[in-house]
Amino acid sequence: MGIKDSLLDIFERLTTDVVVKNNDGQDVAPYVRMFNNQIERKKDGTGYVYPTPAIFVEVQFSDGIPIGEGATNYEVLFRILIEHNHYNTDGDFDQDMTTFDLKDAVHRALNNYKVAYCSPLLQSGRTIDHNHDNTILTVIEYSANFTDLNGSPYTEGSGYVFETIEQINLQFDATLSITDVLDLVTEVDEEIIISED
Repeated sequence: MGIKDSLLDIFERLTTDVVVKNNDGQDVAPYVRMFNNQIERKKDGTGYVYPTPAIFVEVQFSDGIPIGEGATNYEVLFRILIEHNHYNTDGDFDQDMTTFDLKDAVHRALNNYKVAYCSPLLQSGRTIDHNHDNTILTVIEYSANFTDLNGSPYTEGSGYVFETIEQINLQFDATLSITDVLDLVTEVDEEIIISED
C-alpha cells in the first residue's frame, strides 16, 4: 500500500512492454533496477557489470500532505534512466539512433500508465546525454500524485475489516405507458401556461 507497490508496477511494465536489442542483436527484456548510481560506479570500477540496455528507476517525493485517516498525499517524480552502449560497428560513429527507439519504447509503456496508488504517469521532463563516450544516458521524468496508505486503517493487518463486493445485480421493474408520458407532457404544458399569466 506504499511506494513499493508503485515501483513494482513500473518494473513489471518495463520488463513486459519494452523489448530491447542486446549487444548480440537479440530481442530481450531490459535490465530494470532501482537507481543507485550504478552507471558511475561501473565506470569507476567500484560497481558491478550488468547487461545493457539497462533501465534504472529513481523516485523523488514532494513534502507530504496529510489527507486524513493516516493517509498522506505526495507529488512524486519517477526518473527513468536509460543506459545504452553504442559501439562504432556500422561506421556510424556518434550517430546512434537506437537510443531514440529505446526512449520511445519506454515512453509508450509509461506515459499515461496508471500505477498502483498513483494518478496516471505524465511525462514532465526529458534529457539526452550530448557529451558521452560509448555509454549514452537518456533520462525521462514522469510526474504523478501518490497516496500513501501506510499507517492508515486501510493498511493490511491494521485490524480494519474490508468487504469487497464482486458483483452487484440491480433489477428494476418499471413500466411506462404512452398515457403516462402524455399526462406528464400535459402537466408540463399547463404549468407553462400558468406561469405565463
